[in-house]
Amino acid sequence: MLIGDVISMNLTLLPHIPASESPRLSPSWDWSHGDLRVSADGRSLEQADGTGFLWLADTAWELLHRCTRAEIAAYLELRAAQGFTVIQTVALAEMDGLRTPNAEGHLPFADLTALTPNEAFWELVDWMIAEAARHGLAVALLPTWGDKVTGHWGIGPRIFTPANADTYGHWLGARYATCRNVVWVLGGDRCPMVDLPGGDRNRLDPQLVATYQAMALGIQAGDGGRHLLTYHPWGGESSGTHWHQESWLAFNAQQNGHAAFPDLWNRIAADRARVPAKPVIDLEPIYEDIPICFDLARNGWASAWHVRYYAWIQVLA
Repeated sequence: MLIGDVISMNLTLLPHIPASESPRLSPSWDWSHGDLRVSADGRSLEQADGTGFLWLADTAWELLHRCTRAEIAAYLELRAAQGFTVIQTVALAEMDGLRTPNAEGHLPFADLTALTPNEAFWELVDWMIAEAARHGLAVALLPTWGDKVTGHWGIGPRIFTPANADTYGHWLGARYATCRNVVWVLGGDRCPMVDLPGGDRNRLDPQLVATYQAMALGIQAGDGGRHLLTYHPWGGESSGTHWHQESWLAFNAQQNGHAAFPDLWNRIAADRARVPAKPVIDLEPIYEDIPICFDLARNGWASAWHVRYYAWIQVLA
């Protein structure tokens, strides 16, 4: 099956697979078809031999920060059995991922100023990527959540600059250069805009642009350009707004967030109309079991129906 513009599903972790469904007994995806690439017409993701790739993702942003190996193993096994093909997660997590140790008691850096990697922390990342590959799952890995790059909001601290972002990117790219199932995702719920009270979605911050550019180019230098890169923006935005012309941006990513947007087809159409053609994926549509627009009193909870409804809108768009 050749799927071009698809989405991530973001479903709640279920304790079991419903009796009416048959779990997959083999790996979720067959990676023997080669590395991921963009098709010649710029509309689809495929593998090296032309086999189309279905991006059906589950989001587990805090997976590497909050979960033990046993929990990660159980989670990956379940997602593969459910037929997911991608796990979206973050190396430097949002919820104080730089100063609160992971479930094994390790921090990502031995020194936050020099950004000296703590090998014990990164061994867990190594293991998770390998375990995902064993289950036939790709890992859409964010090098960092956006609060480590921008001062817009979040716990932070802000540690990345154009100078060290290149070094960090190169180190990451080289470390995972041989991992076929990795896709890099920059951004981390942020756009490269000037940090003003209330935000400013019209003014680019040259420092932030340079930082993300450096990280992207560092990754590509480290892995020899083997892996696809994209960019995860804040809610209601697309990577295409600021990065579409960049050669490192393999496909456009949207975040339609946790709202019930009525015009998702227009958002998809806008990215599909950009030149040159690039695939479009909504990395974050609406989540099941989250208050719609973060306003429970007015809007209630998002249900499985909301997830499926907006998924079909986007697929048909």
